[in-house]
Amino acid sequence: MQITPLSPALGALIEHFDPGDCSESDWECLRKALFETHHLLLLRGLALSDEEHVEFCSHFGPLGMLGNNNTKRFSYISNVRPDGILGSIEASWHFDYAFTESPLEAISLFGSDVRETGAPTLFANAKRAAAHLPDDLAARLKGLRLRNAVDVAAPEKEAGVRVRMKRLDETYPHHVRELLWPHWKTGDLLLSVNEQQSDAVIGLPEAEGVALLEDLFTRLYRPEHIYAHHWQPNDLIIWDNHALHHSRPEVGESKPRTLRRVSIGKSPDLSIYDRSRTGG
Repeated sequence: MQITPLSPALGALIEHFDPGDCSESDWECLRKALFETHHLLLLRGLALSDEEHVEFCSHFGPLGMLGNNNTKRFSYISNVRPDGILGSIEASWHFDYAFTESPLEAISLFGSDVRETGAPTLFANAKRAAAHLPDDLAARLKGLRLRNAVDVAAPEKEAGVRVRMKRLDETYPHHVRELLWPHWKTGDLLLSVNEQQSDAVIGLPEAEGVALLEDLFTRLYRPEHIYAHHWQPNDLIIWDNHALHHSRPEVGESKPRTLRRVSIGKSPDLSIYDRSRTGG
C-alpha cells in the first residue's frame, strides 16, 4: 500500500490497496492518515458493491445509520435517482450536522455514475486555516462561541450563506460550540465557522459578529486551503467531517451524477427535520 499526498492543502491518494487483503496494521495506517494527517483519502478504480462500500467504511468507526428508524446504511446523492438527495442544486460550504452536538466523524462517497466533466466536490481544510491565523486574530477567537443553525424547509437551505440571511430563532435546529474547537481525536484546533449554517458569534454585537464571520470565511476558503475533486467512475473517497468542510457548484441535469454515501459517527436524530417543517 502506498500513500501519496494529493495536494498541499489536504488529501492522500491510496494506491496498491486491496480491501480483501488488508491487515489490521494497514487499516490503522489508513485511520491515522484520515483523522490525523491527510483528512481525505482517495482510492481509484475499486468497483465496490453496496455491501463492500459499507464494509470498507466500518473499519473507520461505527456507521451513522439513516432513515426514520436508523436502519439504512447508505444513501445516494444524485440528480437522476428518484431516491437521491440534493439533486442538481449548489451546496455552500459546510460540515455535515454542524448544527448538532455530534457532527459525523467521517463521510464516504463512491462514484456510482459520474462523468469526468461533471461538477466537482470541493474540500477546505479547517485545521490548516486555523493554524495559519495571525496570532492576534487567533487570540481574539479564543473563548468565543459560535451558533450553527439550519432551516431545512428554506429554498436556499443548501446554497445560501446563513449569516447573510435572517437569523433563525431558537425553535430551529441549532448548536453552540467553540469557534476554535478541538478535533475529537487529535485535539488540533479547527475553525467551526461555515457558510451554510453559522449565523451568530455569541456575545458579540450583531454587526461585529457578522464582520468577523465574513473575515473568517475569506481566510478559510482561500485557494491554498482547498482541494477540488473531479470525479472519475469508481472513485472512492472518505474524509474527516470535522477537519474538512465541503461544497459543490450547481450540478445541473444534463449529465448523470450519482454518488453513493456512507457515513461514520453517531447516528443523527433526523426527527429534527420533521419538527422544523411543522414548527414543532
